[in-house]
Amino acid sequence: MKFGFNPQWVTPTERIVHDVTHGCLDCDATWTAWGHHLIVPNSGDEIDDHEPSREASDALYAAINSSGGLRIEIHPPVLGEDPAD
Repeated sequence: MKFGFNPQWVTPTERIVHDVTHGCLDCDATWTAWGHHLIVPNSGDEIDDHEPSREASDALYAAINSSGGLRIEIHPPVLGEDPAD
């Protein structure tokens, strides 16, 4: 599971998302990679096999160059606590 913020369309079928949050389906931990950018296709089914267009690759490179440093924030579950609380 992962999602990002501030989506910016670069082609009709691709967008760049910023500050991506990742999640572990097995352990319920999450972490946010501030400054991490991804090229995302329209269909979630295509993410693993997606070959980005030249326009998306150029936009990703520009986003990386204009961003600050990468910072990771880890949010693991606390043992014994219900994450729904």
